[in-house]
Amino acid sequence: MAEIVTSNLNLSAPAGTIGSSSKTIDRLSVSSVTSTTLQAAAASDIFLRQSVGDVQVQSLQSNTGGVDLFAVGAIVDGSGENATADIVGNTIFLTSVNSSIGAADNPLELDVSSSASALTAFAKTGVYLTEISGAVNIGQLNASNGNIVFSQIDTPGNQESFELPKDSELSARNGSIILHLADNVSFAAGSRIISNQQVTVLVDQDVVANDAGATVSLDTQFLHGATWTLTTGDDADSIRIKGVNSFGTISMGLGNDSIVVGSDVGRLNLVTVGLLLDAGGGTDTLLLDASGASSEGVSGVVESSSRSGYSEKVSGFELLGAIDYGAFETVNLRLGAGPDTALIVSVGSDTSLSVFGGDGSDQFVVGNDTYGLSKVQGRLNLDGGTASDQLVINDLATAVCSVGLLTERSLSGFSMGSMSEGLRYDTFESLALNLASADAGEYQLSITSVATPTAIAFGEGDDSVLLGDSLYRIAADLTIDGGAEGSTGDRFSISSALSTDLQVGRETITATDMPGTIRLLGFESQDVTLSNAPDTVTVSDTGASLTLNLRGGADLATVLNVSHMTTVNLGDDTDRDQAIVRGASAMVEVFGNSAASDTLLIDTSADVSPATVHVADGTVAESLIVTGATVGEITGLNLATLSVQLGQG
Repeated sequence: MAEIVTSNLNLSAPAGTIGSSSKTIDRLSVSSVTSTTLQAAAASDIFLRQSVGDVQVQSLQSNTGGVDLFAVGAIVDGSGENATADIVGNTIFLTSVNSSIGAADNPLELDVSSSASALTAFAKTGVYLTEISGAVNIGQLNASNGNIVFSQIDTPGNQESFELPKDSELSARNGSIILHLADNVSFAAGSRIISNQQVTVLVDQDVVANDAGATVSLDTQFLHGATWTLTTGDDADSIRIKGVNSFGTISMGLGNDSIVVGSDVGRLNLVTVGLLLDAGGGTDTLLLDASGASSEGVSGVVESSSRSGYSEKVSGFELLGAIDYGAFETVNLRLGAGPDTALIVSVGSDTSLSVFGGDGSDQFVVGNDTYGLSKVQGRLNLDGGTASDQLVINDLATAVCSVGLLTERSLSGFSMGSMSEGLRYDTFESLALNLASADAGEYQLSITSVATPTAIAFGEGDDSVLLGDSLYRIAADLTIDGGAEGSTGDRFSISSALSTDLQVGRETITATDMPGTIRLLGFESQDVTLSNAPDTVTVSDTGASLTLNLRGGADLATVLNVSHMTTVNLGDDTDRDQAIVRGASAMVEVFGNSAASDTLLIDTSADVSPATVHVADGTVAESLIVTGATVGEITGLNLATLSVQLGQG
């Protein structure tokens, strides 16, 4: 080892090296308290050692090799300016045994290549470095009893990158770590960030023309109790969180940003702690990727966040900690091939949340006993995927009149956001809608179409259902339970705008142009309103009081039996309508239009038992009362003709 004693050293090797790994040039200060300046330039490697005192670096430059500088004291910037690099090399290895590398108010400027582990620095009281150009690949930055501050200069065109590769580390066991980075950032799996204080990562903070925004990939281990924050700028930035083991916060700027959470194989199990994700301004997207989750299935919840500034919280789905998020316009959750379960309680008013079920037999549940659907204020999109999937919607907390609309692919209204928001769903094999309010709230539900086998259950309130008016759009079976009777009872109404042949049973309604079957339970009244074209309706029995409104066209209504009060309105049109009553266990009233020659036929010819029939005028003009033909009384009003056909008894 060669020794040079001087306070100002300038070395040059235009065609070779300065020192070697086995023969380092040892530069000694004039005294242990005197710092000395250093300049060195070589075509290839530079190896220098400072045994006493500090080193003030004016310029160290290797054209094709590396720079290795060891000092017992500090290694600081001696150039007096920050525009150019103090140290240039394909690799840079710096060591300060008892002091710092750079200073908090004057870091060392570097220009190091992007080769693997190109930059390594060890210091006792702090590491303060700035990379002025291009990419940097970290081997190790270590401050045993101080802070680490590393910065990059951002330039136009996304030319800069920062990589902490596998087996590399940033270590400040007794200090903080601050990274001020530019464009493309990667913290790889197997890398380590060690600190007992805060780790702060600032990305894309400089205002640079023609900058397209930064990308960040996070898959590192935080050790020694570190917590961390990641803040991006106002360009369109993208963050990928593959795995993380320490609580952290991400805050994004005003750009149209995106965050993806999930490993390379589509799992969330490598996120073992809580995360806070704030999208900031712009139009932002969050993807939670559990598409590769366990084939046994996963379960999880999306609910309201209790943290100020965050709208929702996601837990489960193999996450070992919760993710709270806010200010995202689009949130996507992708599940895997197993039988997954997702409970959705909350969607922010400015958010569109989409959940994709994958290939398993999944169950999605929307709403809960505490809030019902009141926390679903934004758009919720649910896709069951393949296999046999079930959608359950619970609005169990409404205590007032609530209005909603159900279609073959959507549910809106009730206590959700505006009618333009609400729930959109697809590829489910069954749908259950539970509106059983514990406080007897009243529901008004309109149904225009059904494509999924659907079961609807009401509670104790006086609820109403309006279905129509295109019966062909009821393409799957529909069961509706009116629930317990309120003060006035539950009411079901069905209408058709097109000519139809309708059959009304005690619990069912079918039609020739309606692929699905409607099953009704627990209703106190039913209304059927048909088209202005010729219609046919047949009543085999009733499960509630029934009103038939036949409107225009030459209509035919046939009553085989009724167990509840039934009204047949033949309409006030000029077409000739006919009502036929073959049996009735309860009262039947028929209203016609005498000017249209509407007729009533009471036909009990199939009944061979003796009968005494009485026909009398009613209490108003053009009304009549028929008794004895059936168990129930039959009345008519404004009928052109009445015919009675009895059996042979």
